[in-house]
Amino acid sequence: MKGNSNIRKCFFRLEFIVALLVTTAFISVPAATGHAADTGEKDVVARWGSEVITKSELDIRIKAYPPEIQERLKDPGQKKQYVESLLQVLITGAEAREMKLDKDPEIAIRIDDMTNSILLQAYMNKAIESIPPPTDTDIEIFFEAHKNEYLTPVFIRAQHILVECKPDATPAAQKAAEARAQKAYKELAAGGNFKKIAAKYSDDTETKATGGDLGLFQAEQMVPEFSQPVFSMKKGELSKPFKTPFGFHIVLVNDLIPERQMQLQDVRDDVVTRIDNQNRETFIYSELERLKNKYKVEIY
Repeated sequence: MKGNSNIRKCFFRLEFIVALLVTTAFISVPAATGHAADTGEKDVVARWGSEVITKSELDIRIKAYPPEIQERLKDPGQKKQYVESLLQVLITGAEAREMKLDKDPEIAIRIDDMTNSILLQAYMNKAIESIPPPTDTDIEIFFEAHKNEYLTPVFIRAQHILVECKPDATPAAQKAAEARAQKAYKELAAGGNFKKIAAKYSDDTETKATGGDLGLFQAEQMVPEFSQPVFSMKKGELSKPFKTPFGFHIVLVNDLIPERQMQLQDVRDDVVTRIDNQNRETFIYSELERLKNKYKVEIY
């Protein structure tokens, strides 16, 4: 059983290595072989048979990773482990070629698909360089058309009293909790001090000592059962008890900051990014349609 476990671990690690290295294939030097050992020793980071991996090749592979992975690979130990993993893929690939596995029709198709996928990405990356950046007029037109998407959310500052009542509470327990909440509400409606009544009735241990102060929050930060009634209230308004999955709440809205239209200078970078993405999507779709016509694509 221990041997089987080690085999499974070995295969798992190999699968991980392959997945890791495939992600760099799109901009890497060909992974099938190394580089002929005719380069200066200073540039060589690894050698296998008559082949070598050079520092420049390794750098190209590493640049394919997200910034956080690149940062990790600055560590000498991490980089060495990566090189060891790369070598395992290279020597296994070489052995597979000796066995003519790359000539197997099914495998050859997969290799061809991968090659074409690499070329597609390289071609499109090169082609989109011709797309001009958005002009000031483009930016202003886009912003005006999407102004309603650039609004700050409504914020509310409030205090609350929570009389706990879990969803699975018995009918009797729910009735008792509601009665307790109603009692607290009547005291508040009669002019009672919210802070004192919160200390007396609230089961929210995090806020009862501060008068039930919830601070400043927006709707998305709260469960819908809480946000919907509270964000329909006005500044200074006291709610009647209402139920959420946590129990019965009484809320006092102390402040309400309405949504505000953001200005173009505040969101210019986001607008430019959205226009760039939109232009790239349009260009790629158009280019693919052009290529379909050029190569007379037909699907039966």
